[in-house]
Amino acid sequence: MKEKIRILLYNLKDQLGEDFLKLDIEKYLNKLVSKAKIISIINQDKLEAFIAFYANDVNNEIGYITMLAVDQESQNKSLGKNLLNLTSSILKQQGFKFLDLEVNPNNAVAISLYESQGFKFIGAHDQQKMRKLL
Repeated sequence: MKEKIRILLYNLKDQLGEDFLKLDIEKYLNKLVSKAKIISIINQDKLEAFIAFYANDVNNEIGYITMLAVDQESQNKSLGKNLLNLTSSILKQQGFKFLDLEVNPNNAVAISLYESQGFKFIGAHDQQKMRKLL
């Protein structure tokens, strides 16, 4: 799975430029596979989409999506929406009350998706912070 995620991340960075991921992909990938929960959609041995999230803040009841990535050829199939819904359901069943994420303020497509799924803006830094009540 790690290699499939690596390929997708590098492809998206090539297609979308530096705004896609400002972190070192290899370091970020190692953190994802060791610390995050990952749900993936694979079709004919190709990773079409994945979501990576943290569910380790049980006391504050906040889950955190660190990455939602959909291969450009697989967009407009509701894969991102389905992954968001599944993640929300999993976290809600585990007793989490909120689901947070950060999004590039220039990524209008992602912002539109998140808003359609109930996320609201709660702050900004380099990224826009959004939260959904589960």
